[in-house]
Amino acid sequence: MFKTTSGIAHHIESGIHGVNRHQVTKAIQSIDRDKVISIKHVTSSGASPQAPPHQFFTSANTNNTSNIVPVFDGKRYHCPRCPKKCKLLNSLYVHMNSAAHDADEFKCPRCATKFKLFSALAQHVEAFGCTTRSNTIDTEKYIQGITAKAMRLAL
Repeated sequence: MFKTTSGIAHHIESGIHGVNRHQVTKAIQSIDRDKVISIKHVTSSGASPQAPPHQFFTSANTNNTSNIVPVFDGKRYHCPRCPKKCKLLNSLYVHMNSAAHDADEFKCPRCATKFKLFSALAQHVEAFGCTTRSNTIDTEKYIQGITAKAMRLAL
């Protein structure tokens, strides 16, 4: 069904199986005990050192406005957390619920580029976005192994 490790990771992070990206991050960080790819690490109690950001309301649930008050300037809706502006209110909801404001959780062991999502790191490795080959581990196989283990934990 999926041709790439990043495709599997992105699918799981999407929440389609009742698992959100924060749970995937926590599972992967618990597997990555040597912090080869993790920036933050899950403590021995299983708790993440930093709580995931809160979920904002969506267009399907516009009655819950306690989390966000959209600002409209007559042309665009403004994100209250960054300079992003959206023509459509639903686009602002999508942006606010995305990883745009999440902390960096992963790093490439080859070049130390930071990523918010595991799927982004996997895609970086698959696409040879990193040309540094000085690391002794086979990063792509490591990412594939982590993904397989995380799938068992998450699903």
